[in-house]
Parts: sequence; C-alpha cells; structure tokens
Amino acid sequence: GACSVTAYVSQTACVRSLVSCSISRRPCESMASDDADRAVFLWPAGNVPGLAGSGPEAVTVNSRGERSIKEVHFPSIVPFLPAENSVVAPAAGLPAVLVIPGGGHSALAYDSEGTFVARWLAARGVAAFVLKHRLGRPEGISPYALHRPATAPDVEGHCILDTERAIRLIRSRAAEWGVDPTRVGAMGFSAGGECASWASMRPGLPNPSGKLPDAVTDALASCAVPF
Repeated sequence: GACSVTAYVSQTACVRSLVSCSISRRPCESMASDDADRAVFLWPAGNVPGLAGSGPEAVTVNSRGERSIKEVHFPSIVPFLPAENSVVAPAAGLPAVLVIPGGGHSALAYDSEGTFVARWLAARGVAAFVLKHRLGRPEGISPYALHRPATAPDVEGHCILDTERAIRLIRSRAAEWGVDPTRVGAMGFSAGGECASWASMRPGLPNPSGKLPDAVTDALASCAVPF
C-alpha cells in the first residue's frame, strides 16, 4: 500500500528540494543545551546492548555553526513536535518521521542533516525525531560494528540496532507525543539513508531479555525516504 506519510513526504525530489532551500547555508541556532534537555536515550542505563565505551561525544562545529558528532556510546532521539513551532494546527495521531543524519558511518552531520530538517518537518505538522546512533567507522578503530547485510549477513550492526530501537520507542510513546503508531517513517541522508532503508525492509530483533521499558516489538518503518 501507499506510504501513510505521503501527504507530507510523498515526492522524494520535492522534499529534497524544499528541505535544501529551507536549511542550506543557514546559521545554526544555539541548540546544544536544548538537545541535552530534551534527549531521550534509547536504552535504559546499564542495558545498552554492545556498549563499548562511556566517554563524552566528540563534537566539532564548522564555520556556519553546524555540529558534527562522533564517538556516540549512548544513542538517543530528540523530539521536534509540531506544537512547538507549527503553521499547521496539531492534531492527534500525527505522522512521525525518524530523521537520521549522514556522515559516512564515521560522523553525524547533526544539524545540517538532522535538527534543521526536523524543525522544517515539525513546522509542517509532522512529528520529527533526530536520531543519534552509534557509528561503525572507521572500521578497525570504532568499537561498533557496521551493518553490511550483503557481505556479512550475520553481523548485527549497531546503527541498525539503534534505528530499530528508536522506531520501537517512538511507537511505545505515541500517545505521549501525539503520534499515530501506524505512521512512523524514517528518512536519512547518505549513511543515514542506509539505516532508513534497512529499517523499512526488515522487522527488527525483539527486545533483548525483555529488559526494555516498552513492550512494542514492531521495529519496521512505515516507509523510508533515503537521500
């Protein structure tokens, strides 16, 4: 059937053009503390599967004030809800989009391909959630595995594990965030597009050991828009 978020993101080329025009070369708003206050960690403390570090994230800022993030150990999402700054009246059962920044699986272009896009979607009536996931590159240096279904089908990459968990988490808190749990899509840029594609084609693994705070098992994205 047709993707249930098509009223908002039906034409990939159109979305790419509009988002690009809306956010490119725009100075980064001061959102670092805002992110910290609103971040929702995907896994309960002590239950992060495959946790391989505990140090702080490495954040660099370019000349336009846009952040790039590396060394993620505790994956999270930050909600951007239409009620905050919307030209569309919020309504129950909003479509939701998980926004996954790119960066070659070695970094996350967190603002230019994350928070800017999420704010653009929220202003148009879509609940958006920016994912900060663990990175599988540089291979041999990063402690996390890269999902490579074609060459290593038995290796469960941490980026896809985090993506699937994020979708489950959004669905589990759908009532709180005013989201329709049957309309949770994913969009990603470059490496983030790979995560979005994988999440739309496989059901995901069940919650390990039943230790997670939600009982939602469906990790399949309703649709995906990879750029």
